Amino acid sequence: RKFSDPIAEKIIPFLPCDVEMGLGGTILCKVTRPGGSVLLHPEQVLAALLSHLKSEVEATNPAISDCVVSVPFFFTDAQRRAVRSAFEIVKLKPLRVVNETTAIALA
Repeated sequence: RKFSDPIAEKIIPFLPCDVEMGLGGTILCKVTRPGGSVLLHPEQVLAALLSHLKSEVEATNPAISDCVVSVPFFFTDAQRRAVRSAFEIVKLKPLRVVNETTAIALA
């Protein structure tokens, strides 16, 4: 979503980080880490979380590379691409991006 999106405007006050508007109206999250703060796109923040989860899983299982990702049914195509991008950043290959309701039905 863009920074000026009405839904984003409602969610931003509840985020655990400061948020700024990037080029083209994108959302940037101000993340503090050793050495200072950095501005990251939401998919980069998700990629950092996924990287940690991947390392936790690989501590007990062989290396993983393929996955199926579920997203809320109301995600737009752009949001789905952003989620896919986050998985690709951490070298996970999303075979499919499916609606959560579809994933539940198949489980």
